[in-house]
Amino acid sequence: FMAVAEQTPDLTDEFVGKTATVEERVVKGAYGKVKFKGALWKAETESDQAIEKGAFVKIVGYESIILKVKPVSE
Repeated sequence: FMAVAEQTPDLTDEFVGKTATVEERVVKGAYGKVKFKGALWKAETESDQAIEKGAFVKIVGYESIILKVKPVSE
């Protein structure tokens, strides 16, 4: 038996390290959209490379409802 340590669930494991599909081009300095677990999410990247629709990205973090992503190839 383990007690639950905190009230707010940590969603890091739900997102970080997972793969999503780009639905709307993601470029540095602007938001795009990615599909993850059947839902569309606003996404941003620190990559200098534009990530085109249909590409796969790795989720490296999130802030509120915005996923931070990078190209799978990086």
